[in-house]
Amino acid sequence: VATPLIASILTAMASQEHLALWEGLVEIAELLWTAADLLGDRFWAVLAAALRCLGGVPDWSKKRLETLLRGRESWPKRGPWIAEVQQLVQDWQRERRNLCLASGSAA
Repeated sequence: VATPLIASILTAMASQEHLALWEGLVEIAELLWTAADLLGDRFWAVLAAALRCLGGVPDWSKKRLETLLRGRESWPKRGPWIAEVQQLVQDWQRERRNLCLASGSAA
């Protein structure tokens, strides 16, 4: 159950423009933080499987989310951490748009 849910959230993050805005992202970032806490070590397998389902985002960029989540406790406040997640979401959306543009021009 957890993998399809997290995969859906990641797909939404990469494709829904309102989730690149602070107002749309805070709850999603908090949900991922909490899921990592609640699922413990199992979360990393769930996240890896969910990231494999995410299309249009390079692997190195997907790895950034795992890095942010693994290092979440080292941030003294959540606000700056969420801002980093927001930057990641904006990058994912830009990468997907660029891929769509490249695919369209190749056709």
